[in-house]
Amino acid sequence: MIIQPVILTGGSGKRLWPLSTSDIPKPFISFDQKNSLFQKTLSRVEQLSNSIHDLNNPIIVCNQKHESLVINQTEKINAEIASMILEPKIKNTAPALTLAALLIKKRFGDGIMISIHSDQWISNNDDFSEKISDGIKIASNEKIVLIGVDPTEPNTEYGYLNITKVKSLKNEFQVKSFIEKPSIEDAEKMIISKNYLWNSGNFILKSSLWLRLMDKFEPKILKHCENAMRNSNINSKIINLDISHFSKIEPISIDYAVLEKMRSTDEYKSKLSAVKLNSKWTDLGEWYSIWKFFNSRDKNNNFFQGEIDYTNVKNSLLISKKNSITAKNISDIFLIENNGKILIKSNHKARKFDKPWGFYEILSETQGQKIKKLTIFGGECTSLQKHKFRSEHWIITQGVAKVTVEEDTFELSQNSSIFIPKGTKHRIENHNQENLCLLEIQTGVYLEEDDIIRFDDKYAR
Repeated sequence: MIIQPVILTGGSGKRLWPLSTSDIPKPFISFDQKNSLFQKTLSRVEQLSNSIHDLNNPIIVCNQKHESLVINQTEKINAEIASMILEPKIKNTAPALTLAALLIKKRFGDGIMISIHSDQWISNNDDFSEKISDGIKIASNEKIVLIGVDPTEPNTEYGYLNITKVKSLKNEFQVKSFIEKPSIEDAEKMIISKNYLWNSGNFILKSSLWLRLMDKFEPKILKHCENAMRNSNINSKIINLDISHFSKIEPISIDYAVLEKMRSTDEYKSKLSAVKLNSKWTDLGEWYSIWKFFNSRDKNNNFFQGEIDYTNVKNSLLISKKNSITAKNISDIFLIENNGKILIKSNHKARKFDKPWGFYEILSETQGQKIKKLTIFGGECTSLQKHKFRSEHWIITQGVAKVTVEEDTFELSQNSSIFIPKGTKHRIENHNQENLCLLEIQTGVYLEEDDIIRFDDKYAR
């Protein structure tokens, strides 16, 4: 059976205005002055051919007005595509995937589709290839396989998959339920439980299964998609749709059209599986994600792109596409310029920093003093460390901490505190399931994060 990647490029990326526009949306933008997100997706798909036999070149589903963008960006990296399905209007992901499934049906009868969003960032293509290979094996048994992501923080902007391990297969999980954008309290509980994955929106299934599901749950949309494809030349590389039928299609996402309905249907609820992606992943849905995930920030946590003249700038993202930007004595700012259009926005999340043991937030920072709030997840701990230039005063605000200072250990509960002089080895551990929270008051002549000497670290930093 053929393996058919389907790349969906219909997202508008409105939250990344003014860089992302209706003419050049997020998938076709480069955020690292190299390849665009769409080009990175093409390269990721091409790498799949190293481990997956019978892999076809991808089908691209995109808006008609982006045809030249797809062609130009594909040619620039010498990538090959099987076909482009050009939508007259954006109708969301369920109709887009249905059109691709109908094309596969007409050309091959059936095939396993790999549905991939074109506007995401994945740090490890090898891990992605491995999990796609695992997913193809599972999907061949008439299942939908969602690509979940091992969560690294209690993010309230992502959807979550509640999962349970399938004993018969090494890398398969059964999806028990979907949780859409939870509260921060619920997200923290889900992270602690380790029974949840972020929902990346990418998945694998047979095209025939998808068409059966659409026939059951959204038969009107399926009919309009069939009619829109009926007069198209399916052997052409560029497929234009019948607009009179296409315009009747109601916009709806894959999740709402099919996946959530499967959970309440006895016939199909056991057919929802997942594999777990272990690499870093983000959908780059906001400027904070751009600032956080691209590895080109300077020592003051700044991300600069374009002609930027700056003095004393911290924790900021400055992008200039046409006009130069001069910035002085600012912090925690997003400033993006594109053809004279400018966005200025507070980077309020810049004061929050993720760590393998949890995260910390900077509450106050003045000369010689910094106050942080540390949140240590259940079962986690900091490294055994010391500092040359700063002393620390810890105040426990939630939970119970095990504290090591040199050769001594203490148990501290809420409202307890301890002072740690500079040059003293120390560690804090959370042996409970609930989060441990504390205030850390730093004093000294130098308070930056590189003043850490580690002696033992479970995360091998």
